Amino acid sequence: MTSPPRRFANTHPDVVIGNFPWYEMVWRSLRGDFKPRSEPAGGYGAFARQWTQPVDPARLAQRQQAPVITWLGHVSMLLQVAGLNVLIDPTLCDFAGPLGRFGAPRRVPAPLAP
Repeated sequence: MTSPPRRFANTHPDVVIGNFPWYEMVWRSLRGDFKPRSEPAGGYGAFARQWTQPVDPARLAQRQQAPVITWLGHVSMLLQVAGLNVLIDPTLCDFAGPLGRFGAPRRVPAPLAP
């Protein structure tokens, strides 16, 4: 049995979702296509206070045998099962997308440090 990889690996690099060349992504970012239409009521600070709770590192460090899933925001989840921690679609950076600062900026703090 081989050990699991220690970092993310795309198992299907030939699959492309959207076919935008890099320069179109830059243009769309500069044009403002990735900005939200409006802020949530009360602003992003109020949204974060309403929908988040502090992360308990000790609780996350406990190895769970029964499946436990924790929503980390947007599409990111932590699955704890059989003594393993599995991050599902982690979006923990300051910007979303493959082009760093040309992607949409994070509006609320990341739940975990990358």
